[in-house]
Amino acid sequence: SAGYGARVFPQFTDTHHAVGQTLRRHKVLYRGFDFGWHCPVALIAQIDGQGRLCFLKEVVGAKQTTHDFASDVLRRCAEWYPTHAAGFEDFCDPAGQQIKSMESERNERRDVEVLAGLGISAASEYGWSRKDARTLIHRLLALRTDGTPSLVVDPEGCPLTTQAFLGRYVYPTSKDGRQKDEPDDVTHPWADVMAAVRYG
Repeated sequence: SAGYGARVFPQFTDTHHAVGQTLRRHKVLYRGFDFGWHCPVALIAQIDGQGRLCFLKEVVGAKQTTHDFASDVLRRCAEWYPTHAAGFEDFCDPAGQQIKSMESERNERRDVEVLAGLGISAASEYGWSRKDARTLIHRLLALRTDGTPSLVVDPEGCPLTTQAFLGRYVYPTSKDGRQKDEPDDVTHPWADVMAAVRYG
């Protein structure tokens, strides 16, 4: 699971954070979307009875339009959670509100409009920098007085997310040997998975 550089979240451990999870049938499921033609991602999470953010499943695509990827996410959710009465709440990158002109969306519709056409109402919140989001994740990973963290990942349902936390998402080293201030966001799919963690 090691990448080339310093881990972004070194406090994440197999023992405390990579823990199998059980679906809570009366709790809302949260989906965090990261858009992109090359590697779109959706993470599915819940808040458990101890107030922990629990990542249950991941869907990672490749060379898909937003419409095709979101349709795939809906299909998988219908398979995984066919009678989940508590429903879903969706979140996305604020950049998804912007009009894009790219191979994946030739008609230049906004990603959120594509999702809305499929019945997904994705919210986003402006004003959060990547550093702000990383600081929040660091806080959630810290162990509480009960000896558990506030963020856990099911390693079976979210293998790439687990790999990213354990060392595939890193601060790269520059040619002169210094560690860069921002994580390596071109290491697909791990950087895309971590983006979905931030939006969630």
